[in-house]
Amino acid sequence: MHANQPADVMPPANSEFERLLLGCVLLKPQLLTEIRDVVAAADFYEPQHQTIFRAMVAMQGDGIPIDLATVPSRLAEQRELAAAGGTGYIVDCCRDCPTTLHYKFWANEILEKSQLRMLKYHATELLDDLAHGVPTKSLIASAQNRLADLQKELGLSKPPQTTTLASAAKKRAAAIGTKAGMLRKLGFPELDYAIGGGVRDGEMIIFGARPNHCKSLVALQSIHEQTLLGDACVIISEEMTAETLGERTLLFSSDIPREDWDENKIVLATDAELYEQTHAACYVVTGSVHCARAIEQITKAVQEYGAKYAVVDYAQLLESPGRTEYEQVKATSAAMKRCAIALNIPLLLLCQLNREIEKSKTFIPTNKDLRGAGQLEQDADVVIFGVWPHRLNPENNATDYQFFVTKNRNRPIRKAAVPCKINPSRQYIDATKPSNYTDSFDRV
Repeated sequence: MHANQPADVMPPANSEFERLLLGCVLLKPQLLTEIRDVVAAADFYEPQHQTIFRAMVAMQGDGIPIDLATVPSRLAEQRELAAAGGTGYIVDCCRDCPTTLHYKFWANEILEKSQLRMLKYHATELLDDLAHGVPTKSLIASAQNRLADLQKELGLSKPPQTTTLASAAKKRAAAIGTKAGMLRKLGFPELDYAIGGGVRDGEMIIFGARPNHCKSLVALQSIHEQTLLGDACVIISEEMTAETLGERTLLFSSDIPREDWDENKIVLATDAELYEQTHAACYVVTGSVHCARAIEQITKAVQEYGAKYAVVDYAQLLESPGRTEYEQVKATSAAMKRCAIALNIPLLLLCQLNREIEKSKTFIPTNKDLRGAGQLEQDADVVIFGVWPHRLNPENNATDYQFFVTKNRNRPIRKAAVPCKINPSRQYIDATKPSNYTDSFDRV
């Protein structure tokens, strides 16, 4: 029935993926629980597929085994077997499914097409109203109502939460002395001291630097710190491939110089294995392109893999709504801030600096040097900059590096400038704790 529609009015759909996903459930019924977390029956485009999937969900709820005999039987009992295409169609769905390995991909594609259909429906209705001369005020009201409906339909709308100050105080008091009540180290002891002991869950931390001033090195070292303590992480990398990040991790974790790798393959393999054994997982996501997709992947890492810390490399590379870079970066900043709060994790957002700073005699960055938007400064809880003087002038010592702290919303700035040493060949910055550092700085 849908195949007879003209191609230019065909709604977004992939009937083949729908068949394959149904085949996955028939071949491996235990996958249904995970698949239901992604799609519902209404997300399928083909009516017969909706009918089959709805029956499978009901059977699972009733504790009835799902197979090629029970599903047609259940549909026959409900007088829906003909609407589902008959027993032969169900058998074909199973027979034509080559593997169950790709069920997550197929489910996500079906969900995306369902969301696109919703968007297309509402957009078409608005354009139709516009074409028929509906008054502007009515159009705006309709658009607002449709946006609210879309947020509900796409699962983007959450009801506001209400509590009391006393309850919030009691909850905070209960966390003191526990891991949840401790500040999270970034992996640079003197820098952690400078910002009052570390960062808290729900904070957005901006690290800004010019190109080749070690943004990714700082991000990776902070990840190594979290994973060494047993907390999974996620990095959205738009600048570097997973292979490049893997090479830098090997530089960090192995004593073998890069130029000697070819002669020490066995030792390097052992070092890589040891890193895996001593560190929790860090999930690397590349090619997100869109800010919304990046947030989707961060959310997935937190909810499915238990990630406790996220890094985005870097803000200006993500696409967001807006006609200019200013508008896009502003939207990215606001979205990342909401993400950190919603998931209650520290989110390290790497940022590029304006080229204008290179004209400065001192090259000491300030918040206005963040490229693209003042929104970054406004949204950030912590703002840190990095400068590698050797990159500015080769006559400067190649091992000197400097952090600058310009904002710390929730704690005092104990030290605005933090000098340290860098070992680029090992992808490591040594920022030793100050002599007066005590563990009490970590408790807030």
